[in-house]
Amino acid sequence: MFLLVLLIGLSEGRVFFWPIAHVHIKNELLNGINLELQCKSKDDDLGIHIVPAGNEYQFQFRPNYFGTTLFYCGLVWDGPVHTLDAYVYQRDNDLCIKDCYWLIYETQACLRYDNSTSLRCHKWT
Repeated sequence: MFLLVLLIGLSEGRVFFWPIAHVHIKNELLNGINLELQCKSKDDDLGIHIVPAGNEYQFQFRPNYFGTTLFYCGLVWDGPVHTLDAYVYQRDNDLCIKDCYWLIYETQACLRYDNSTSLRCHKWT
């Protein structure tokens, strides 16, 4: 019976001992501009959220057993929609041991892993 429950959990990506990943997206836009965002994975739509300047939106999940977890977000403020791959298992699993911190600026999004002080920034295209 235990083996059956474990196999079902593995097939659905619900492994109870698998670490939980936390993603934080902080609005660093100037002039008090609100950030509107909607994050999704293949299986989950986290809805639309308004993040006031200086505040953050966060979500958590368990990466799937197969190492294919991807959460992407659409971000809007005063203009076009910008897209952000907020969590990519292959990129983030070993570096975001517990937390991934995204800082959203007008010209770029910057990622900081856990307690690291270094940033990986990506300009909007």
